[in-house]
Amino acid sequence: MTNHQTATGNESVPTVPAMPLPLLGAGQTARVAGIVQAGQGMTRKLVAMGILPDVQVTVLSTQGGPILLRVGEGRFAIGRGLAQRILVRPGA
Repeated sequence: MTNHQTATGNESVPTVPAMPLPLLGAGQTARVAGIVQAGQGMTRKLVAMGILPDVQVTVLSTQGGPILLRVGEGRFAIGRGLAQRILVRPGA
């Protein structure tokens, strides 16, 4: 784990390492840390769903094919290939 200074610069806060979204289980919540190796089309699709850095997502289901997510008030099903490109920090 790495540490970063807070805004006051006096304390250190541990940073949870980012991991691919499909590693989360159903019911887990995480914050999007970034999107990797996604072309313009994939990026546009994610932006349209509201999946952007620092946005909170909750995994609703990982059973079967696509992963079902809650993003804000919306629910989205995304394929595992696309989900693998979304890096998240759990527990956020």
